[in-house]
Formats: sequence, structure tokens, C-alpha cells
Amino acid sequence: EAWPLPDSGDIPVTGYHAFHLGKDKQLWVLVNNKNVYHFDIETHKYTHRYDVPVETYFCHLATDAAGEPLFSVSNDDHGRLTLTHFTEGDTSQLTRILSFNGTPLKISRLRPDGDSLVWFTDRRSLYAYHIKEDRVIRHFVYNASGPLTEDALEFYNRDTLILSTGAAGLYFFDCRRNQVVSKVLPTNGSTSNRLSSGTVCAVNVLNDGSVWCNICTKGLDFFHPGKTKFTVVNMPESLAGKGGSLAITSLLEVGDEIWCSTKFQGILVFDRQGNFKRQYHANSPPALRLPSNTVRLLFLDRKKRIWILTNRGMSVFDGRMKLVRPDEILSICQLDDGNLVVGPRSGGLELLVQAPGGSFTSSPVENIDKKSHYVRLWMDNYGRLFGNRNLIVVDVISVRDGFKIRQNIPLSGEVEFLQEARADKIWIGSSQGLS
Repeated sequence: EAWPLPDSGDIPVTGYHAFHLGKDKQLWVLVNNKNVYHFDIETHKYTHRYDVPVETYFCHLATDAAGEPLFSVSNDDHGRLTLTHFTEGDTSQLTRILSFNGTPLKISRLRPDGDSLVWFTDRRSLYAYHIKEDRVIRHFVYNASGPLTEDALEFYNRDTLILSTGAAGLYFFDCRRNQVVSKVLPTNGSTSNRLSSGTVCAVNVLNDGSVWCNICTKGLDFFHPGKTKFTVVNMPESLAGKGGSLAITSLLEVGDEIWCSTKFQGILVFDRQGNFKRQYHANSPPALRLPSNTVRLLFLDRKKRIWILTNRGMSVFDGRMKLVRPDEILSICQLDDGNLVVGPRSGGLELLVQAPGGSFTSSPVENIDKKSHYVRLWMDNYGRLFGNRNLIVVDVISVRDGFKIRQNIPLSGEVEFLQEARADKIWIGSSQGLS
């Protein structure tokens, strides 16, 4: 069952949306980065509530304690920060072009903090803006005279921000005490506890507290929290990608290791402390060789085999690399019986079965159109196969009935699937709304 987003008149639904799940499972949907709708999970009805005056491509929604939308913060196409405050009880708004000391702010990164604060940077300073008081209440200069560079801003925990400061490296900033509590500095010729470069494009904080940083000029740095400091593990310079950046396409936890598929360097393997262990690529020894250095996806099946999807074929790793398919595979999924179903670039679906001798045989799924291209496959808890076909529809396929398509859900673009624990509901997010 699908609930497409409401007709927005002459404005096409572009796919730039924000979904915010508020109190008591209230779902707020930002359409075209302009229109705020409330979606009732019980009745499946959309209700238009607000309009954001300026269309943007970088927007956040925040709700108050009652679950009502409180404000959105966004950048317009000139880099200026616009704040829209939704007044409680009606649909009036207050839009502000924020400034500090009389100068309009051009924001590079922003992060909402609760229902009254928003943190943002302008590549020279960190600001905390209080929504209700309509003023900047904290200002921290981190790059007074240095050149403007790429930066990153991310919450490390509830009270601490990780701030990329250009040439000065990374700062851990305590939001409550308004001070830097720790620093990770760029290299000065030494590799011990140093960033490989001060230019950090992105910061990712994992659930265990470890931090992965995309270093624009070198590749990847890893931080693992210790009792008093972080240990920095630098990526070998020989692994830097085109333009000096490491393009990671997927991350897979395999036992005590983390496998990273990349766009240019094949597969990089780390231990959980971030130490680089080994690399698999197109020039590895034959028993470990990949068909290409461009790896799109890693998939771990229930037998702990790692399936590697590249632009020039699909391999499986169980101690040795084995080329299973010489053609490009777009998607892969494991069925309840342990067999695999794949979506080849050439079209259709194929069943992959392992023979007693260990080799794999492929056979086309007869009920599936050979001209269909499935860019993503996903199994729910009840043995139904969901396939994102041609980026325009999601097919619900009954595997038990010979892969018969039982339903077509018209959803365009790439989709995400989520099944609630101990529930029948499956939520599908796409460019057309929520299903």
C-alpha cells in the first residue's frame, strides 16, 4: 500500500526531502524543501501545515516537546542561513536571515541541537544561535586568519561537537562549557597521533564511538577513543584515490574486521582499532584478485561468505577470491532457503545456486521480465522479495509462488526499506514520499 506525497501543483516533486519522526510517532515530511506536511501513521493522511519561504537544498526540521514542528534551518543558494520558526498554534512563520555583528552569515555546516539551538560554522568561527531569543549566544573563532578550506561539523555525543578547523586539525568542542576539550592535530612530519592532513571533508561517528574521517588530500583517518586521548591511524599514502580522496562505497563488519569497498582502490580491510591490515585489488595475486578496482557493494551471506559486486563482475570470498559472474551485478539478496538472487545489469533476476562441488550455477527467474533492471533487492521477515525496478517501481515478489509479482508500488528513484521489529509494517522511503 502506497501513500504518495500530495500534488504540489506546478512544482514537480524533486526528491529533496526531510523526514522527521516526532513525539508519539508523528511524522513530518518536507516536500521539495519548501512544504511541510504532517503524515498520520494511523489514517495515512497528509495534512499541509507550513510553507518554508525559501527553497533550499540543505534543510533540517526540529520539533518541540509536544511533537510540533518548531523550526527549520537551511542554506539558500547564496550560502546564507535562513531560519523559519513555526509559531505554535497557527501556520504563521518568522523567517530570519541570520547575521552576527551586522554581517550576514554564510554558513558551510549546521547541526540543530534540541528545540532551541542550532550550531553552525562559516569556515572561520563556530556559532550557537538561540531560536527563541533570536541571537547568537556563543561564538568561537577557530580559523581567524587561515585560508578557507573544506570543513566538517558533527556531534560526537550529546554535549560534544567534532569541528574541522582547516590547518589546525580537529577540535572536540564542549557545547555546554563553550571550550575546546581535546585536539587532534595535522601532521608535522610525524605520523604518531596526527591527522594525515588538516583538510577534513567529512566525519562519521560510529555507534561504538570510533570516528572515520575522509581526509581530502590523503584518504582516510581513523580515531579510536582511549581513556585520555585518541589514537590516529593514517591511511598509507599509496592508497589515496583520484584527487587525493578515498571514495568509500560501502562498509561491512566481518567478525573483528571492517571491510571498506572503494571506487578506485578495491577493498581495504581494517581491524576494529582502525589499523590497516590488507588490500584486495585487480593486481592482487590470483587467489585474492578482484575483477576490478571499482567495487560497488559488499554483501555478507549467512554462511559468512563475502560477495563483492564490481563494475566488471561479481566475486565471492571465503578465504580465496572466486569469480562467480563476469558481468556486472547491480543487486544481491539471500533467500530463506540460503540461495541467492541477483539482478544483473543485462536485466531480469537470476537464481544463484551452489552445486555439490562448490561451483555456482545461474538460472533466470522465468516470471521476471528480462528487460527489467533491479537496482536493489530486499527480503522482509515473511519471505517476500522487494525489488526496486528501473528506479520507477517497487515490485513485491512472492518467492514461494515461483517469484510471482503480487504487487507494484509506483515509487521513483532509489528507495530505502525498514521493517519495524515485531510488526507487519514495512516503511519504504522514496522521492515520492513514504509507503
